[in-house]
Amino acid sequence: MLRNLYDKNNEDNVFNLIVSLEYIIGTLAKVDWNAKSHKVLKLNRARIHKPQDIAGLDYKELFKEENPENLNKIIPTYNYGISTYKGQIELVHIYDSKEINSPNNNEKNSKNIYLTNRFIELLSYNGVLQKNFSDWKQRIIGMPIVVHLYKKYDLPIGVPKIDKIANISFSQALYDKFLAYSSTYDFYVYNKYVGLKMLIDYNKANYGDKGRISRDGVALERIMIPRYYKLLLACINYPFEYLRKEEYQLMLAQLDDEVKDLCLKYYKKIPGDNYYIVNNNSSLSDEQISKISQSQENIVNNKIELLVLPKKIQTEEIKLSVLESIKNKFYSFYVGYSFVFLRCSWAAETDDNYGIVRVSSNVMMILGTEDNDKIDISYNEKTITARILTDDNCRDYIIEMPATIRKKLDMNGIGCIVKVKRNMEYNFKRHSISQGITFLGTVITVAELKCSLFIKFLLIILIFPLILWWIFNEERIKVK
Repeated sequence: MLRNLYDKNNEDNVFNLIVSLEYIIGTLAKVDWNAKSHKVLKLNRARIHKPQDIAGLDYKELFKEENPENLNKIIPTYNYGISTYKGQIELVHIYDSKEINSPNNNEKNSKNIYLTNRFIELLSYNGVLQKNFSDWKQRIIGMPIVVHLYKKYDLPIGVPKIDKIANISFSQALYDKFLAYSSTYDFYVYNKYVGLKMLIDYNKANYGDKGRISRDGVALERIMIPRYYKLLLACINYPFEYLRKEEYQLMLAQLDDEVKDLCLKYYKKIPGDNYYIVNNNSSLSDEQISKISQSQENIVNNKIELLVLPKKIQTEEIKLSVLESIKNKFYSFYVGYSFVFLRCSWAAETDDNYGIVRVSSNVMMILGTEDNDKIDISYNEKTITARILTDDNCRDYIIEMPATIRKKLDMNGIGCIVKVKRNMEYNFKRHSISQGITFLGTVITVAELKCSLFIKFLLIILIFPLILWWIFNEERIKVK
């Protein structure tokens, strides 16, 4: 490791030694010692870079001791995460290195991991590539990457009571099981078939059944998912609208010949991407589609995966300034907002040029927005602003989001759930003419009063906020 970081022409350079040690310590700090297994591999660039969210390694050789009975089950049995000195990625889809190999196709090195440019960027190496692309071999190749194996938890889905549908929750037995890990780990529900995952707020995840969800006196582990969240996570309606490539192939292997042939006609591969989508030209009958639906439902078996992954280590602490905090409270008080979780989907090609997102008219009403308004879209720790338009063909749980916006939010592709609300500052400024007229009218009216300047000043300060509250009453009603 040190050899890669030393200046070989000047090995007694103390500064380089300190940097090297810092790298080693930083990398070790990001290792999750509670993972089932770890491997340290050398970074290499993949031959192909789309799809973006896959990595290649010789998993059969590297992890043969983890599952010696059946090496073919290594991929579906575990989840993988990668980390290095500057960054970490919690969930990585692993492929055989032969599918995503380096430019040197004859190279066979089980100690390599082949990453796409997108993953290299997320691990903070892309800056090196941009500054001096010709030097990427010297600076990038051979850097150590820590690969983690995480145990999978496939858990039954429970139906929550009507008074507990505000969020996804855990049965008491499941909540207690992970209580000791809640301060250092994040919890996601994950639909592996389509690649959708959603972060669970553990502090609000206790369903509170006190062990009453049980069978034969034994408390059961259940993930309680309300109907709307099932729609978001694509675990309620079958057949799936799209499937990840690896899960599509695994699913085909579990089907009988008749249904397998139907699936081959029903789905088609997206060129250059990692998904199979519905082929609208398949001309299958309703009965045939029903057979696919029933088969998929049987395979899923009303279960969903729970990911238990280490919390991301923030390299920089993000804090709102006092001014920004006051501003947010001011806008929230006068304008208000409501938020909604939506599932990302592909957008029209023309939207990429303008940074436009599209939602259904029902979602527009919930958000209190109109066409061409601005909204805030949040994913993980990032929030960006985008313009919004109505699409009557869009489902009520979908947001059509162009690739340019997905990249700004550090998404690797489709399969992300975002939090959306209207941009309050934009709504406030949109009424600036009304505010200006109101302020001017208040000043003129108070100026006519026969009292001291000090009293007039106090009256303006007291009256103007009340009139402002009245001006924005219609905007607040939209989101109440």
